[in-house]
Amino acid sequence: AVLGLGGFATGPGGVAAKLLRVPLLIHEQNAFPGMTNRLLKPISNVVMQAFPNTFKETNDLLTTGNPVRANIVAVGADVKTGSIPEDGKLNVLVVGGSLGAVALNTAVMDALALSLAQESDSEYKAPNIWHQVGKKNIDSVQQSYADKGLEGKAKVVAFIDDMSEAYRWADLVVCRSGALTVSEVACAGKAAIFIPFPFAVDDHQTANAQVLVTAKAAEIKQQKELTAQWLADRWTAYAEQPELIENMAIAAKAASVANAAQVVSEQVIKQIRLND
Repeated sequence: AVLGLGGFATGPGGVAAKLLRVPLLIHEQNAFPGMTNRLLKPISNVVMQAFPNTFKETNDLLTTGNPVRANIVAVGADVKTGSIPEDGKLNVLVVGGSLGAVALNTAVMDALALSLAQESDSEYKAPNIWHQVGKKNIDSVQQSYADKGLEGKAKVVAFIDDMSEAYRWADLVVCRSGALTVSEVACAGKAAIFIPFPFAVDDHQTANAQVLVTAKAAEIKQQKELTAQWLADRWTAYAEQPELIENMAIAAKAASVANAAQVVSEQVIKQIRLND
């Protein structure tokens, strides 16, 4: 059997499988299908999608989710049902991805500055920030924090080795909306604010984010509309109404599919046996 996951390498392999009468299975990770999977769909024995309604009117269509590490799925088994931590501070995990996200990084820093200014004038407490910025950005972002008078006010790292630890710590995740990130956020049962990468092919990151927005588990803000004031205001709203975080977390977990690797592998084995 041949399992295609999209991308240019899947095209020739998928066509060859059909010509050789080898079972062909495809799996689409995004909420908007890529070109290769769209072209291979009519000749595939099994079509799998991570998110509902990615493909339309297809026989043997399965919604499987995306593979997510077991330790991240385990975080979602203990969805927070209480309020914001005792210190009254929202724990905000900011994930820029392996390459970082300059616009997101800047908005977060400026929003933190606004929150700290608000904190000094009221009972409001600025959030705890765990900020992953990417290797190429770590020095410049740390310098920017210092230049803005925010040195030591956030945990700034290039990478996070154990994402399950980070998700468990977080009340709210602010991040891009790649397919695997959205699936992780859902499986971990976390409220999220998604800032889709604006140059993604077919704007598929917006489609990915919309899955959890529709489930009332997340918010979406396009990068061109993102401002520090908006972000700071959202943090304030969540800190003052912790039930919003709780409801979004529960909705995220309800929208997740946690056993994707098992389902996909079972389908491959099934097709191999049918072809014997």
